[in-house]
Amino acid sequence: MEVNVKPTSKNFSQLHDYLILIFLFFMIMSVNSGYYHIQNFKLNLNDPSKTFIGLINSVRYIMPFIIFVYAIFKIVYDKRTLDTFTIAFIIYSIFQLIVLSIYPRDKNIIEINSPQIIDSIHLLISCVTTFLLISIIRNKSKILKIFILGVLLLFCIIWIYFFLKIFYEVTFVDIRDSYFYFTDALRPGEMFLEQANPRITGLSRIAGLIFIFSFVVINFKKKFDLFYYFSSIMCFFTSLSIYASQTRGGLLIIMLMLIVYIIFLKKEIIKKISFIIVYILIPILVYENIYRPFIINKSIISEDGEIINKDNNSLKLDDEKYNSRLKKLKKKDIQTYTSGRTEIWRKSINIIVTKKYIFGFGPQADRYLLAKYAKNDLEAAWGNNSSNGLVYCVMTAGIVGLLFFIFIFYKILSLIYMYYFKFNIFKKNDYFKVICFIYLAVMLSRIGFENGFFVFGIDFIIMVSTYYFLFFTKNLKKSSFNNLK
Repeated sequence: MEVNVKPTSKNFSQLHDYLILIFLFFMIMSVNSGYYHIQNFKLNLNDPSKTFIGLINSVRYIMPFIIFVYAIFKIVYDKRTLDTFTIAFIIYSIFQLIVLSIYPRDKNIIEINSPQIIDSIHLLISCVTTFLLISIIRNKSKILKIFILGVLLLFCIIWIYFFLKIFYEVTFVDIRDSYFYFTDALRPGEMFLEQANPRITGLSRIAGLIFIFSFVVINFKKKFDLFYYFSSIMCFFTSLSIYASQTRGGLLIIMLMLIVYIIFLKKEIIKKISFIIVYILIPILVYENIYRPFIINKSIISEDGEIINKDNNSLKLDDEKYNSRLKKLKKKDIQTYTSGRTEIWRKSINIIVTKKYIFGFGPQADRYLLAKYAKNDLEAAWGNNSSNGLVYCVMTAGIVGLLFFIFIFYKILSLIYMYYFKFNIFKKNDYFKVICFIYLAVMLSRIGFENGFFVFGIDFIIMVSTYYFLFFTKNLKKSSFNNLK
């Protein structure tokens, strides 16, 4: 006897939701992919691994275009309405494309110090596609929650791999610095899976996001289970790696987490002090008093135990090579505090004003214009990023970009304000919402010294996913891991 089981519309709806989830993962996997992946792809049967990696990178680059077509079709077919936050980003992206078509770009500059035009278009398409995908699963916070957790798992894998590589390089191979900032393990000229090595600043940011997640979990979770102990270990070692990296962005994340923890989280003062000691101070002490002295001694003592330089000349370079980069902050030079960013901001605004780009210069205008008007090749290569969300918006879309920045800043700040003052988020035992709240605040703070989420990338993915998770669940009482609704 045969039984015909007809799939219901609910089954199709759930399958479609998970299809959108897969598409969202494709979007984050497309970060840092480029047209050069398509250009360099060759079918080489003698080297199947290289061929496979090349194929994967090519798919990473192409998928946002394919998903974009599907997302447009789905939005139109279902007659879905878009919220003002999404509409603002779409208008901003379309306006940049219009400006891009108006102002021609020198091919010589593009080939050397500026991204390809197709790559700039790819970033805009990826940005719009991500918003459209989230609009398709509107109010389905379960999908966004799984996505955020999946992204964090991916970050954990990346962080573990590269910091183990850095640790091995510094400990057993060669030492360029007693901190990880100038490690040879991340040589700019080398490739990882046919892609340039990540920068230590990017890895430190990833470590910071893992640190926040782990720190909040061990403070809110009441049950001492395997997940709690895993979070504790991750919290300790991400804290240690951030300090060892000496990146100001990573250290700023820890500082913001400390401010939130001390001022807003309602915990006994003894518990707060103990947490700070265990997860902030002890990692620093371990690095400064155990690991760092070991690698410094190793760098000036040969394998047979003889001093390499009896005059100890290697240690005469203390201020530049062995001392903490944070000591430079003692200098009263604004360029030191901002790593030269204030000068870049001045140059960026000066270019827009003097050249009268009232409506900006299109996507990634900072990369092109700062390279075009640089004094020399070195400045063109290293000083072609505006490193500020407001400056970037003005360079890409002029007056329209300025209005867009104000609107987006207002929308995010309004959501943060609502969750803190109206919903009293820190008084509730909903640590996933707290994590998203802190992530959103961190992403908002980062636009002060980076282009941040105004360019498609990690910051953009984190901002959009956490913003809409909080937006979708603002009327729900709880969104714990055991209540995926």
